[in-house]
Amino acid sequence: MRAAAWYYLRARNDRGMPVDAVARFHLGNGARLERINWLGNTSARGMKEAFGVMVNYLYDPDAIEANHEVFVHSGTVARSAQVDGLLSLPALQPEPPPSKRRLPRIRSS
Repeated sequence: MRAAAWYYLRARNDRGMPVDAVARFHLGNGARLERINWLGNTSARGMKEAFGVMVNYLYDPDAIEANHEVFVHSGTVARSAQVDGLLSLPALQPEPPPSKRRLPRIRSS
């Protein structure tokens, strides 16, 4: 899922536009990348072309123009917090120190 998010948000062609043609279309028209669905398209074609990944775009009438302008002028992809979160690595929790307590020995008879 992280790789898919990176692809849709960061992968660019030589013109600085998203590599994916469908993404270019929707983002250029002011949509927001709303959700990335693992195994959203399990048809033979979906598995071959996108490893089963399907993307949902949301057209919010109140944000279409602003999304379009920021995309066209700076290449910024409007996206939901859920999609944005896919790029963030979870914070690593430190390993607790090993216990100094010893386990009791088991004696065999």
